[in-house]
This record gives sequence, structure tokens and C-alpha cells, in this order.
Amino acid sequence: MKRMLSLICVLGLLVLTACGGSTAPSAPADPLPVSTLHGLPTVDSLREVSAGEPVPRFSLADAFLAGASQQTTGGAAAGSLLFQPDFPGSGPAWAIYGLDLSSYNGPDEATLQWTTEPAEGQLYIGVANFDSSRWDWQLAADPVQLSVPTDAAHRSPSGRLFLSVLVMGSAEAELDWLRIGGNIPPVVELFADNTSGSVPFAVTLTAVASDLDGAISLFSFDELGDGNFVTNGTTAEWNVTYTDPGLYMPVVKVNDGEGGEAMAAARVGAGWIHSYGEAGYDSAAACIPGPGGTLLHTGLANSWGQGGNECALLSWDASGLPGLQFCFGTSNGETFIGIQRNDSGDILMCGSVFDFGSFSNSPVLLKSDSAGNIIYQKQMLTLNGTSDNGAVLAPNGVVTFAGANRKDDISGIDLVRIGTNGIVVTQRRYEAAESLLSPQLYRDSGNNTYLLCTESSADGNDLRVIVLSPTLELVWSSVHHTIGDFRLGDAVIAGNSLVICGSLESPIEGESGAIVFSVSAAEGNLEWQNRLDFSGQSGWLGLSRQEASGDLFLVGSIPNQDVSDTTACGIIGRCSANGVIQEVQAFNQANFNNNFDDIAEAPDGSFYITGTGPDNNGSWYEPDFLQFSESANWTTQPLTFKPSTVGVVDWTAVRSDLDVPAPVLDSGGGGNDMLVMRWFQP
Repeated sequence: MKRMLSLICVLGLLVLTACGGSTAPSAPADPLPVSTLHGLPTVDSLREVSAGEPVPRFSLADAFLAGASQQTTGGAAAGSLLFQPDFPGSGPAWAIYGLDLSSYNGPDEATLQWTTEPAEGQLYIGVANFDSSRWDWQLAADPVQLSVPTDAAHRSPSGRLFLSVLVMGSAEAELDWLRIGGNIPPVVELFADNTSGSVPFAVTLTAVASDLDGAISLFSFDELGDGNFVTNGTTAEWNVTYTDPGLYMPVVKVNDGEGGEAMAAARVGAGWIHSYGEAGYDSAAACIPGPGGTLLHTGLANSWGQGGNECALLSWDASGLPGLQFCFGTSNGETFIGIQRNDSGDILMCGSVFDFGSFSNSPVLLKSDSAGNIIYQKQMLTLNGTSDNGAVLAPNGVVTFAGANRKDDISGIDLVRIGTNGIVVTQRRYEAAESLLSPQLYRDSGNNTYLLCTESSADGNDLRVIVLSPTLELVWSSVHHTIGDFRLGDAVIAGNSLVICGSLESPIEGESGAIVFSVSAAEGNLEWQNRLDFSGQSGWLGLSRQEASGDLFLVGSIPNQDVSDTTACGIIGRCSANGVIQEVQAFNQANFNNNFDDIAEAPDGSFYITGTGPDNNGSWYEPDFLQFSESANWTTQPLTFKPSTVGVVDWTAVRSDLDVPAPVLDSGGGGNDMLVMRWFQP
């Protein structure tokens, strides 16, 4: 009897205050005195409150304002709230929600989702009115759909609408969620279990979807990203095998059955791997992007031509089909180790020829048109040159060529500039206190030349960097001193920085590894240095800078980390522009040595990688390593400039097709083959 009297009194207060002695309107002006609900916040106290669900205009039932509830407890389902009016005899049950309407301009309507609805006539909804500093209450004729004011008067300064759900009577009710306005669309993300691989490339797509105010009723998948969706019922997984190489953006679309839908995409790169060779030792040393997304690479051809080793030039289209297939050589041993191309389509290749008569190496270069037709070919006659050399091709077709040469018992670098007609324009020689060997050349957009070489020292071999103006005058020169032998891999000009990679073999335990570092291109000051220790002889050989991200992608080789397999593996690493290694992957061809020599970015953001391996079979894994961010002994040391009269003569290499014997693709030719791949970053 006391409980019934209490309810009658509260309801009587509601009616009397709301009506002022007349019939209650549909949206009465504050019929419920604040003082009759213990703990109900005043409207003024809510002006600065910003609490509420992070999702606009929506709240789970258990996400009420802290402390702003009475006679409630957690419901049976996650996020729901149980209202227990008049238990244990103290009046109605209520909770207050703060809903973010700061960007809302929809209809004045609210939806409440119940597991158990309140008894008829027992649900009241209050909305805080900030103009009158009172609660505007209404008896909800429909417990699910009702009109509520959402105008400026009912929004706090932060754009919140504060709504009180009040249940009278004695029957319990369980609320799941509430929202302002119509259906809230679902949200979805799409994931691929593998994002990078070689065709045929099997991928499982998995959608992770949710719907705040409902459930996902339909998943549809567009595996190619071309707008053609296939329905998949309520199953969130989709299996696809990509047979054509390329970059794919598969899409999932989800529907909630109430007109709401959402879409999400993933990124999947389907590349390819090919081996190319015959019975001899063939390798793909250096690569560059060719026209129309193709790959151009050079290297060593042992299985074809005039006999012995010959220089090779090949091209591949984006789908992995070979195009140009040439070798250049004489009866001596030749190999190409570098390749460049300018916007006019000229191709420059450099390497060395080994003369069996004099038992010595001489640098050679060959300039051809885009079809591989020889424009000119030159040989630098040196006394004891090394097989390493370098050349750069300017946009106007002028070539700068460098080779190591010993004169007067001092080993230095001879630099030769050759005009478009093949005639020598300038010669310079660079000497230091110790021997300079293994030169490589690079050029920036201002036509400055960067000459990198190794310099012998009492502790091993150091790195020497010489920066020359367009007229070959010295800008700066510095030495990177190490304890042990530094081996130069590659370099790129990245904005105002010169990034260099290579390897260090140090007699000090724990000091060896693959090294990449950056110096300012203008002054040569060290910016950062990173070394990876793979617990064995390892190093970076090739380097490319991704245009979109500015990140550096490196390739090289490491010892296989399978203890039962002592062969070498090719590796790919990604390094941020400030020198942090983000990921490393290794390519294992069981019980066979393979290595990656060079890397070049394709127009679609994928990468071409060249090297050597037995065939096109292998598996990827993530190797273990220790990463060190180090300082370096980077000093300025004297350099001597002299006139040079090195002999430059026409090289007499003959071009022939790689056709007898016919190359074997992807089957292994019995020896080491050229290894060529198109790879997408995972």
C-alpha cells in the first residue's frame, strides 16, 4: 500500500505541475519538480558537461553520465541497462545521457531500443532546456519512437543534448541503446591475410564490421576493386587468387537492413618472380625503371655470346614477360654492373672487361638507344684497374665516367667526361694519401657529381665522398672512417641529403653488419647512421627512395638464419627518412645461395628487384637482427687534383641475342640464374 501511495503522489506531482489544473499537453513544460528526484542534476550544472559517447548522437544504455542514475544496474547484454522502478520502494528509476549534437541537423526524433519495454504509460523523457534552466518532460506514448526538441535552446554550449530516461511503475525495463535521428550506418574495415606476393597469389579477405543500432545483414565483395560486387550473405570472409600481376584494391560493402551501408578497401600487390638463364653463371646486377612501367636491367651473361662472360641487357614488362634480350662482348670476360637512362631514352651501361692476355681489368661503358642499338662504346685503359667503376648520364646525353688506376705507385680515380658524340671533353684525376678504389658516380638535379669510392687505411678500407660542381671543381670531400673494411653498396640523392648504404666487416665483435647513413649534400655533415647486425656477413647492395613516402628501400644479402641451411638469402629493408628501420624481409631458396643486388621503384609504387638465384622458388621470412643508431668518425681529409691522360679507346664489343642456347625461364638452367622480381610493399 505504501508503494502504491508513493507512486500516486509522484504521478500527481507530475500532472499538477505540468498542467496547472488542465489537461496535459504532448510536450509539457517541466511537469516534474527536480526536488522529487534525489540526485537529478540541475540544468545549469550540465552546461559545461561534455561527457557522453564518442559517437555522435548515439549512446549505449550503460554509458549514462557519471552518477546521473538511480535504481539502475547492468543489463543482461553488454551495454544494456536495467531500470528497476520503486525498488526497494524509493520511487522511479532514471538515467541521464549526454548526446553529441554539435554537427547534427537532422529531424527532432529519438529512438530507444529495448530488450524489455517499460509498462504502458510508465516512460517519461526529459530534455534539458538551457534557455529556461529547466527540464522539459513528456510522457512517451511510444517507448521506441518519439519526438524530442533538438533546437539551440536544448543544446549545451558544447553542442550536447542531455536526455533523461525515467521509468515509473513497478515493472522492470531493460534499455539497449538510444539515438537522436534516423538509422546510423554500419562501420567496416577490410583486412587481407597476405598483402604482397607473387602470382598465382592466394589471399583471404576478412571484413570486420559493426552496427551501433542494429546488425550486419549482408556482406558483398569486389575482389578487383572495379565496382563488381558479389554478395556473400552474412559471411565476412572471401577467398581470391590473383593470377594477373598488379596492384589491387579489393572492396567490401556491408548493409544493416535499414538502408545503412558502408564500404572499406584493402591493398594487395600481386607481383612476380622469374629466374632466367642457362647452364652457366648468369646474374642481374643493376636495374632501372624503363618506359611504360617496364624494367631495364643489366648484368652478366655466361651462357651465351662470344664465349666467357659477357655484358647483358634485358627488359621486362609489368606483367613479367621478357622484352629486350641482348649480350655485348668479345672473347674476353666482360660484365655490366650499372645502368642508367635519361628522358631521351638513351641507355648507359658501365662495367669492366678482363683481358686474359694482360690478366687485368679495365672499365668499359656502352651507350645505346632505347632499342639497344649501340651509339658508342668506350674502354678506359688502366694499369691495374678494378672491376668496380661508375658512370652518370646527364639529361643532355653527356657522360661522366670513372675508374680506378695506379700511377707512380699511387692508386687514384680517373674521371673522364664524354660528349654526346663520344669524344672525350675533360679528364681529371683524384688522389689521396692512401689508395682510392672502386668508384661509383651519382648526379643531383643541379648537375653536381658525387664520386664515392673506398680509401685504404691502417684499419681497413674507409669510404671517401667527393662532391664536384658541374665543371668538376671540388665542393667538399670527407672520409667515413671505420675499424674494418667498409664495402660500398649504393647511394641516392634524397632532397638535401646524400644517403649511402653498404656493409662493414669489422674485427671487433658486434661491430659488423649492414649500414645505411645520411649526410647533408651541401656540406657533408653526418645526419644519421643505422647499422643492422644479422650475426654474420651481411650488407646492403642496392637502394631506392620511394617518391610518395620518402622512405628508403634497401636490398642485399644475409646468412640464412635456418641453422640447417648455411646458404645466403636476399633481403629487403624499409627505412624511414630519418634512419629508422621499419621492417626487413628475407627470401630463402633452400640450400642455394641467392642475393638481391639492386632495387628500383616502378610508377605504381611497386619495386623491381634484381639479383641471382637458382630458380624462381622460395619463401619469405622475417629475420632476426639487432639495430644500432650510431655516430660515425666522419672527417675532412686532403685530396689532390691532377690532370689525367688516361687512354680512352673504342671498345669493340659485339651485340648478339640471348638465344643460343635458348634461355630457360623459371626452371633453373643448371647454374646460377638471373633473378628478377616485381615486389609490392606489404
